[in-house]
Amino acid sequence: MSGYEVVVSAPVSASTGTSITQKATCPAGKSAIGGGYTETTGNGMEVLAMGPATATSANDSWSVKARRIQSSATFTVTAICITAV
Repeated sequence: MSGYEVVVSAPVSASTGTSITQKATCPAGKSAIGGGYTETTGNGMEVLAMGPATATSANDSWSVKARRIQSSATFTVTAICITAV
């Protein structure tokens, strides 16, 4: 495995009754091989979908789609990136 790097997105807020998608995008020439999320503030959120996504090139980011459970929830997304082969 070459060029290992962890990228974290900017925080995003999930609000009442709507879902929001946030991506952590790898630098050019790298692909996301895994990832996750961290709820940074709030009272819980429901993750609706999570997995590899495309921002500029195939599988260059990790995406999380979530919505809040109670009051507002803020979260970040993390991508584990490696140099694409």
